[in-house]
Amino acid sequence: MEKGDLSEWFFPETGPTGNFGGDIENSGIATAEASTDFAHTGKYSAKLTITTPNTPTSGVRLFRWGEAQRYPQLYYSAWYYFPQSYAPSLFWNVMQWKSKHLVPGVMTISDPFFTLEVGSLGTGEMYLYLGDDHLKASYQQSAETFVSIPVGRWFHVEAFYRCDGSGAGEVRIWQDGALLWDLQNVDTRYADGDCAWSVNNYSSGLSPSTATIYIDDAAISMQRFPRKPPVPEE
Repeated sequence: MEKGDLSEWFFPETGPTGNFGGDIENSGIATAEASTDFAHTGKYSAKLTITTPNTPTSGVRLFRWGEAQRYPQLYYSAWYYFPQSYAPSLFWNVMQWKSKHLVPGVMTISDPFFTLEVGSLGTGEMYLYLGDDHLKASYQQSAETFVSIPVGRWFHVEAFYRCDGSGAGEVRIWQDGALLWDLQNVDTRYADGDCAWSVNNYSSGLSPSTATIYIDDAAISMQRFPRKPPVPEE
């Protein structure tokens, strides 16, 4: 976001024309913009704001598919900043992998396979859990390694995702270097589909109803991307 906008999400183009490798998809009451409110490094981050509910959801999704279409297994990461606590009433999706699928006689549809969701405890403490949307299942954190989402501090989420439609896929998720899930031999795309990755602020209902989170230093790489500590404010 250091250009002061979100154009690099469309790389190699700067917008939705030509051979663009990603895009920005807003639905419901949602805005995405480069912001100087908070930054992990540099001056800018992506500010994602939604208001819920909105017939029935609101969402911001910053997509990349150019890399996933070329390489079946990659590391994906981003730094997140939650300025306050929010409580989801149903789902709150902050990262996902989707796959396109041709339905004969209908159209090509794009469905989520794995999603990283935010839950909330009765204390107001937030945490991540993993959703398998393809099998309609979810994976909670273990009590022994439970990691909450900090408020007012950047935290790092990293994933290894092997895009495979034959049952040989893999999904590994880390938060601040702690391994939360390691799933192997799973479907991570449709057999006739591809993969696309996005960082999101996407929900059917939150309290407070308007929620803003920030994303910075998103990366897609062949190897685990080094975690850089936040730069102290001067």
